[in-house]
Amino acid sequence: MVDYILPRQSPNPGAALGWDGTDFRVVTVDAAGNLQVDVVSPDGLAGALQSVATDRLIVRGEDQLFSFKDEYHENVWIDNAAAGNNTILGSVVPVGDVWVITSLLAYNETSACTRIHVGIRVGVMIRFLNHNQTCAVYEAAAWTGWVPMCAGNRVQSDFVGCVLNDNLSFHIHGFKMTKET
Repeated sequence: MVDYILPRQSPNPGAALGWDGTDFRVVTVDAAGNLQVDVVSPDGLAGALQSVATDRLIVRGEDQLFSFKDEYHENVWIDNAAAGNNTILGSVVPVGDVWVITSLLAYNETSACTRIHVGIRVGVMIRFLNHNQTCAVYEAAAWTGWVPMCAGNRVQSDFVGCVLNDNLSFHIHGFKMTKET
């Protein structure tokens, strides 16, 4: 069979064709019918991978798909809280890190309170993820999901309507991502 077709020549309607910029050519398949592809570019990729003795491409920087650095679990509490409103803050995400929060849980261990909020603090703004109104003892405001936090961000829980000397608990879970440059 001829694998070269002249311009203006009408090919067999069942033939798969490729255009080389000048002429049509019939594509090549193996005995099983699988398309044969010769990769001629990207230029230098094979040489670049061989020069670092690897057969895989590592994506770094802002376009990472996913990376894992460490687990992130934090339990923060206030013993003998003030009457009224109280806030518990998680740790601040350091420069160069990205943390992903996957669950938050906050509750009053001592008495009922008016409301409990859980959320993310970005500068002076708070993005509340969940709240629970008229919370009984150990009734939690809980949230699960996936929220990334950048440098300077932190999680926060607000307890509204506490009684003097309440014991308040805030549990944070997630993971830390690598951020390579």
